[in-house]
Amino acid sequence: MLNLREYAAKPAHLSDFLPWACLVAPGVILNKDGA
Repeated sequence: MLNLREYAAKPAHLSDFLPWACLVAPGVILNKDGA
């Protein structure tokens, strides 16, 4: 996997540490990896 930290110009945010992409429905979460 490519390490993108060396290209990041801003400090890390909470979304950088969470694996969630979006809330699809109440109780249903889509992960960034598609799971």
